[in-house]
Amino acid sequence: MNKILYKDIRRMIGATKGRFFSLTAIVTIGVAFFVGVSSSSSVMSVSVDKYDDDLNLKDISIYSNYGFDEEDLQAVQNVFGVDTAELTKFVDVIGTADTSSVVTRVHSYRSDSEINQFTLKAGRLPENANECVAEAGSDLESGFTIGSTIAFSRPDNDLSDYVSVKSCKVVGLIDTPLYLDEVKENSTLSNQYINTYVYLPEEDFVTDYYTEINVLLTDAKAYNSFSDKYETYAKEEKEKIEEAAKTQQNHRYEIVVSDAQQKYQDGADDYQKALEEYNAKISDAQQQIDENRQTILDGEQALADASQTLTDSQVELDAGYAEGAQKLKDARTQLDQSSADLAAQKTAFAEKEAELNQNIKDIDDGTAKIDSGIASVSQAKTGIQQLQSMKAILSQSNTVLAILSPFPDTASIQDAENAIQASQSLTEEQKQQQIALINGSKIALETVFSTKDQPVSIQTAGQFKTYLNNAISQQTVLQSSLDGQIASIYKNLNDGASLSGTEKEISSIEGMDAYTESLQSSKQDLLKKRQEIVDGIASGKQQLSDAETKISDGYAEADQGSAALEQQTVAAQAKINAGWDEINTQSAALQDGRTTLEEAQAELAKAKTEGQQKLDDAKSELDKAKQDIDDLAQGEWTVLDRTQHYSSAAYKNTIKQMSEIAAVFPVFFFMVATLVCLTTMTRMVDEQRGQIGIMRALGYSQRQCAEKYLIYSEAATLIGGILGSILGMMIFPGVIYNAWKMMYILPTIQLDVSWPLVLFSIASFLGVMLLTTWYACHEDMKEVSAQLMRPKSPKLGKSTLIEKIPFIWKHLSFTWKVTVRNLIRYKKRFFMSVFGVAGCTALIITGFGIRDSIQTIATKQFEDIYQYNGTVSFNEDLSASEINDLYQSYTENDLVDSSALLTAYSGKAYTEDNDETVNMQVFDQSEDASVIYHLKVRETQESLTLSDDGIIINEKLAENLKKKVGDTLTIESKDGVRKEVKISGICEMYVRHYVFMTKTYYREIFGVSLADNTAVLKLNGTAEQKKAFQSEQAEADSVKSIEFFDTLLENFNQMIKGLDIIVIVLILSSASLAGVVLGNLTNVNISERMREIATLKVLGFRQKEVENYIYKENNVLTLIGSLVGIPLGMMLHYYIMHQVEMDYVMFGRKISALSCVICVAMTLGFGFLVNLFMAKHLRKIQMVESLKSVE
Repeated sequence: MNKILYKDIRRMIGATKGRFFSLTAIVTIGVAFFVGVSSSSSVMSVSVDKYDDDLNLKDISIYSNYGFDEEDLQAVQNVFGVDTAELTKFVDVIGTADTSSVVTRVHSYRSDSEINQFTLKAGRLPENANECVAEAGSDLESGFTIGSTIAFSRPDNDLSDYVSVKSCKVVGLIDTPLYLDEVKENSTLSNQYINTYVYLPEEDFVTDYYTEINVLLTDAKAYNSFSDKYETYAKEEKEKIEEAAKTQQNHRYEIVVSDAQQKYQDGADDYQKALEEYNAKISDAQQQIDENRQTILDGEQALADASQTLTDSQVELDAGYAEGAQKLKDARTQLDQSSADLAAQKTAFAEKEAELNQNIKDIDDGTAKIDSGIASVSQAKTGIQQLQSMKAILSQSNTVLAILSPFPDTASIQDAENAIQASQSLTEEQKQQQIALINGSKIALETVFSTKDQPVSIQTAGQFKTYLNNAISQQTVLQSSLDGQIASIYKNLNDGASLSGTEKEISSIEGMDAYTESLQSSKQDLLKKRQEIVDGIASGKQQLSDAETKISDGYAEADQGSAALEQQTVAAQAKINAGWDEINTQSAALQDGRTTLEEAQAELAKAKTEGQQKLDDAKSELDKAKQDIDDLAQGEWTVLDRTQHYSSAAYKNTIKQMSEIAAVFPVFFFMVATLVCLTTMTRMVDEQRGQIGIMRALGYSQRQCAEKYLIYSEAATLIGGILGSILGMMIFPGVIYNAWKMMYILPTIQLDVSWPLVLFSIASFLGVMLLTTWYACHEDMKEVSAQLMRPKSPKLGKSTLIEKIPFIWKHLSFTWKVTVRNLIRYKKRFFMSVFGVAGCTALIITGFGIRDSIQTIATKQFEDIYQYNGTVSFNEDLSASEINDLYQSYTENDLVDSSALLTAYSGKAYTEDNDETVNMQVFDQSEDASVIYHLKVRETQESLTLSDDGIIINEKLAENLKKKVGDTLTIESKDGVRKEVKISGICEMYVRHYVFMTKTYYREIFGVSLADNTAVLKLNGTAEQKKAFQSEQAEADSVKSIEFFDTLLENFNQMIKGLDIIVIVLILSSASLAGVVLGNLTNVNISERMREIATLKVLGFRQKEVENYIYKENNVLTLIGSLVGIPLGMMLHYYIMHQVEMDYVMFGRKISALSCVICVAMTLGFGFLVNLFMAKHLRKIQMVESLKSVE
């Protein structure tokens, strides 16, 4: 090819930069995806293979049913092809630290170990006993923290058989290729998964054997451990070791059998010795019991004789007591008669005494009347005296009034006396007489008118005159009162008789005194008579008292006799009773002795039975030990290569999955590249038909003319291929590798450029582009020069289906009609655009779908399906009542919102071709499952309820085991018994495998009942309260382990945010794809319709109208492509998620409607951005273009 042609090609590239860029861009994107995604598996493989080689991950693992010793190690080391072999130990325990209790594998650590080394991520290595290093883990699942103390335990309490320490302190964190997978292999603890691991100094292990031999092969590092060549090499070396094992595997077996036989012989000797001791002790004990029995019989006879003696004494005592009691009874009868006579005398005396008392009363009444008369006489005497005083006053009243008349009423008596004393007309004697008369009258008046309650004191002349006048007026009243009193005295004394002459006698003071003396004399006579009566009564009472005393003394003598009889009888009876007490004491002692003897006999019988049972048990154990020795299986070595190691196998499968995913994207981009190239080159050839005709006319051959366009597309492909390879290696392997860190603990990425892959991808796209270019131009190359110099005749127009529907077609605007016709007219362009945009939408949907699928685990699993946030497993040795008490304490705790009791254990589910480890959940009632799980069918969201005639399993388990509702499945009981059960339902579940059933159905299938061992709790409250509750439960002696999801859920949500990089990469890729496809479409569309666009401008179309005229087609194609891309994206998402799913994880199978809407909106947004970018090309078109000739 000459220089002119090359120059023409360079000019063509410069003139069609947009088209050349489109071809380059689509190849760049395609190669980037091809190389990037396809090399991801290689990068993953190389990175981990280097990691394995650097840390000397074992190539071969050897296990034995009897362990290993140094001789076994030497035998392995001697196998040709073995580079290094090491012995190691491990034990599975329950590790508890803070609020976490998990299944932990404890490995032995030696500082000089060469195999299965690890990288120290933080802290330091163990330097002392009780120190360990723990798993560093990942953001999703980390191990124990530095500084924490891990307490070890085992379900069978046999920890001391394996290690000498009960706990260890974490001093460092490590990563090791031995545990590459986040989810680890099964432990030796009832099929439970290992949650984490630690390395403990080998000195802390106590077993005298090793549990594993690890081997490094001589040439293993020469191969990639995930390659088929390595698998073949490892298999061959494994067979050599298996051959050596045939002669070595019984070595430990012989040692174990020899030790067991020695222990059996020692046990047999101990049994014979124990049998002899047993027979001697039984004989001695029986002899002692017989001697004690005879002693008891002799004592019982002595007690019988003493009992008879006491019985005779009791008879004599009873007879003497009866005789004395009769005598006392006769004496009491006589005393009772005397007492009755005395009572009669007392009655008669009482009647006489009443009569005498009446006489005394009459005398007392008489003396009372005499006393009353004496008082009346005294009162009358006083009245007479007052009357006499009154008369004396009245007799001188005129004189006194005459003396006081000169004085006014207000003048005091003292003033009057002073005036009289000062008078000159009176003699001294007269003065004294008048003053004495006034004072005497004053005293007399005050005496007469004073009373006890109101004494009278006369102070003035007026008062004196008033009282004197009152005395004059009351003289008659006083005389009348005095006469009445004298009459009353006689009436009282003589029962109302008239006074006659006596009244007159006592009307004077002298008569009253004489009369008083006679009354006193009568009173003394009455008092004397009364005393005589009183003395007579006293004498009678004394006689009665003497008689009563005599009778009382008789009774007292009788009582004394009775008391003496009772005392003598009591003393004798006490003596007899004491004898009986002694007999009873002795009898009780004999009874106790007999009881003791019977107990001794029973204990002897029990001891004899127990001893015989122990001997029988020992004999049985010896027989069993002998049988166990006979039944000991021959030594067997299990040899596994690295490809059988759980994490390496899982990671290799992941690499395979990535290879399968990588096979999908290139096909898609090949198709898009083909369409873009076909459209671009077809348009370019059509535009340059005249140039091709000229070149043909100048003598260039068809091949040379075609080479121009082939080199054009080749240059775009090579540039795009190189750029795509670089971008692909820079972007996709790192993104994909980091995304897999959610499931694996991966080392630093090693970017390994697979040059064959790069060359293959560039060559593949180059081949596609060249073939497409040849297809686009080869028909034109066949035409003659004259035909090529003329434009190609346009195709005949065809009516569209819409044009045949007048109702629609007539209502369409001009621009819409043009758009519809162009869409149907340019079919290649239509399919290229729709397919390219659909791919763009599909990629975005895939990115968002991956995020939705993984986020489903967090939302649906932990918020919808799980109705709880933690479990508490109880120790196996707790009784049902203790578990119920603990559960009751949970239900009464304010932090616990809801709870349920169930039986949980780890078992296996089997089919003929497969088996899976499952979490068995057995409920007392079917309603209990609804409290903690929302069991439902994923597709229909129909709720499921446990029944007593089948089990419910999760969807992923059913998928792995290829089971459906109504099928049967073999599962394990808690004791490892396998039975077939019926599947009654398949539920939605995203993490782990579950089998749900009722205790009734479990009992029906396995024939045994289960006790609850797990409490499932839903906590409310603050994070601090929840953490405090978890810490309290973790430290409880009754709790075996706890598991709460809060931290795991937080880590999971954090991990989902890390997946945004995948979504961003896919969005950018989609935007690039949309830009290339839509940009190329618009560019071709504009170039083909340039004269048409210019004409529109000449006709007066504004810029916006011109843009809408062109962009409507783009917008419709973008919308159609977006809608087509939805099912494509769903299929691509479904394929990818199925490829990356693990056995125990099911990702979400659906993409949310919101994600689909967002993806379509983003795709339409990309189309809008392309329209904005291409608007400048429309503005550059000048109206003069419409005048250019077609020629």
